[in-house]
Amino acid sequence: MPTLPNSVWISADALIEAMKQSGDPDYNLVREHLETAHAYCLGAMDAECTHNLELALRASDSLSGKPLERELKEAIASLLSERGAAGPARWRHVSRSVAPASSVEESPSGKKLAEFFRKAGVSFGIFYPKEYVVAVFDTFEAAIAGHRALSSAGFRTWEAIAVSGPEVETFLAELRANRTVWDELVAQTSRLLDTEVNLVDRYIHWARTGAGFLIAHSQTEADAAGISGLLKPLDPVAMHWFMPAYIRHLLPTG
Repeated sequence: MPTLPNSVWISADALIEAMKQSGDPDYNLVREHLETAHAYCLGAMDAECTHNLELALRASDSLSGKPLERELKEAIASLLSERGAAGPARWRHVSRSVAPASSVEESPSGKKLAEFFRKAGVSFGIFYPKEYVVAVFDTFEAAIAGHRALSSAGFRTWEAIAVSGPEVETFLAELRANRTVWDELVAQTSRLLDTEVNLVDRYIHWARTGAGFLIAHSQTEADAAGISGLLKPLDPVAMHWFMPAYIRHLLPTG
C-alpha cells in the first residue's frame, strides 16, 4: 500500500498542535499515538502507522465532552479510511486456553493480579510467570493501550492483564514475605546467576517509579513474536518472555 502523502496529515498535525497548546493531559495518549503514526507513515512503515492510528482512535473514546473530541475522531477515521482496508495482514492471537472457573473477565486491569497468576506466577516462591510475556511501560496508561492492542488481536481477558506499578510492588513484596527458608536458598542461588530474582528487583524498581505492566499468555514463538510486534510501537521499557528453562529479552535492552 502506498504511504499517505504528507498533505493528508495537515488537519491531524493542526490537531496535534492544538492538543499541545491546550495543556490538557487527557489528550496526551491520543497525541502520542498520532505523532507515532505520522513518524511511521513518513518512514513507509505502513502496518505500524495503521496500528497507531487504531490505538489513537480507541484512546479518543476517553475524551467524551472534550472540545477536540469530534474533530480528532473525524481526522483519525479519515486517515484510516485513506489507508483503506487492504493493508498487510496483521498477526492475530489464537486462544489456546479456557477461561478459569473464577475468571478476571470483568476487569482486564486492576486488583486481581494474585488470581490471574494463581496457576502460573510462582516458582519456588519466586515470581516466574512461565509461558507469559511481561512488558514494562513508562506509565499505566501506556500499559492499558497495550492491553487494548492485544484485545484487538484476539486475546481474551483471562489471557492478558494491565497492572499498575503499586499493585505489582505489593504483589511482589507479599510473595517475598511468604518465602520459606528453602525458597530463600533458591532465590539466593538465582541471584548469583543473575536470572529471575535480579529481574524481579528491576520490576520492583520500575514499579516504584510509576511504571505500568502488561502481562500476556504466550505459549509459542509465534505468540511471543506477535505480542512483541504489537507492543513495540508503544515504546515499552522492557519486555521478557518467561519459558520453562530460560527468560528471553524481547527488546535489545531491558
